[in-house]
Amino acid sequence: MAKHDGADLAAAGTLRSVTREELQAESEAATAALEKMNAEYRGPRASDVPQDAVGSQQRITELTNDPDFRTRLLDGNPAARKEFQSLTGTIANGSEADLALGLKHAPDNWVDSGSGDAARLTDQIKAVEPLRDAGHTDEEIRWVLEDKKVSGREFDAARRLQINRMNNAEWRAKLLAGDPDVTLEFNRISMILASEVDEALP
Repeated sequence: MAKHDGADLAAAGTLRSVTREELQAESEAATAALEKMNAEYRGPRASDVPQDAVGSQQRITELTNDPDFRTRLLDGNPAARKEFQSLTGTIANGSEADLALGLKHAPDNWVDSGSGDAARLTDQIKAVEPLRDAGHTDEEIRWVLEDKKVSGREFDAARRLQINRMNNAEWRAKLLAGDPDVTLEFNRISMILASEVDEALP
């Protein structure tokens, strides 16, 4: 039988001398590590996933600036891939107008669609605040950004209103003086008259 001297026994006693607090701390650390591993595999909870293009773009910007997430994504981590694909899908289902209305500047990782005569996202974002400051609603701004069409009925009504207003000397004087309410009405009329008419619309 092997013999142990006093130093061996003292060392063994030291190894076994673990306090309850230390065991609790180790248990909590192991639990936290396990939860992190599970979260990285499962991905974010449904309630934490942005449901619109603006929130999704902001989340992508946040994630792409996170070295840990970039590493997990490049390594093929299932949760990272799932979240990234979900976010890009939400953005794809949105529009540049959604982003222009919700963002202060174009994201560094944004790739402009370049479709048709649509303005670049940066230009759209720059147009939003002045229109808001002038009193236009987000729905009206969206109308401008997306070049929405109007019905013949809407166009004719706007043209009649324009003629009526321009024949009103007091209204014209307020317009020339920069009255904000009159200017807003003038701009709204102009928005409709500048729109393409779609006779198929009611």
